[in-house]
Amino acid sequence: MSRKYKILVGLLTFNALSALGGGAGLVTGTLPVPTALLRHTPFDSYVIPGLFLGIAIGGSALVGAIALLAHAKRSRLISAAAGFIMIGWIAGETILVEGFSWLQGLYLLTGLLVVVGAWYLPVFAHSPEAEHLHAVAPVARVARRSVHVTDLYADTARGTGTLDALGRETHVGLGPRRPVSQVTR
Repeated sequence: MSRKYKILVGLLTFNALSALGGGAGLVTGTLPVPTALLRHTPFDSYVIPGLFLGIAIGGSALVGAIALLAHAKRSRLISAAAGFIMIGWIAGETILVEGFSWLQGLYLLTGLLVVVGAWYLPVFAHSPEAEHLHAVAPVARVARRSVHVTDLYADTARGTGTLDALGRETHVGLGPRRPVSQVTR
C-alpha cells in the first residue's frame, strides 16, 4: 500500500467520521450550533442539513474509503466524487450562512486534497483505465531493429549505406553488399 493511497484513505475516513458525527449531532440537537446561522437559509432547524451532512457528505466519503480499500474498479472516480461533494457542501454552506470559519477552511482543504489525491493515485492493474492502456500499448510500440556498429562502419567505409528514420539500412550505388570482413579501408 503506497503512501498516497494511505493518505487518501485516511482523509476520506476522517471526512466520513466527522460528517457522520456532525450530522448526528445536528439532527439530535447535541451539537451546540446557534440557530441564528440559519436566518439566510430555507431551514428552520438543523435536521435537514444534518441529514444531508451525514448521508450525502459522510456517506460519499465512507463509500470512497471502502472502494479504495476493496480496490474497486472505479475507486479513483468514487473518491474524487466524494472530494467534490465535500467542496460543494462547504461552498454552499459558506454562501448560505454568509460566513467562513476555520472548520470550513479545514474541510475545504480536505476535500481538495481528496480530489488531488484521487487524481494522482496510481491506476490499479484491473481498473478500466489500465485495461484501456493495455489495449492501446501494443499499437503504440515502435518496432526496433538491432543495428551493429560494425554494419554502420562498413557501410560508411564503402559509401553504400545509410540508415533511415526507423533504423533500417538502405543501400545505394556501388554494387552488391559485402560482409564486413571483406571491406577494405
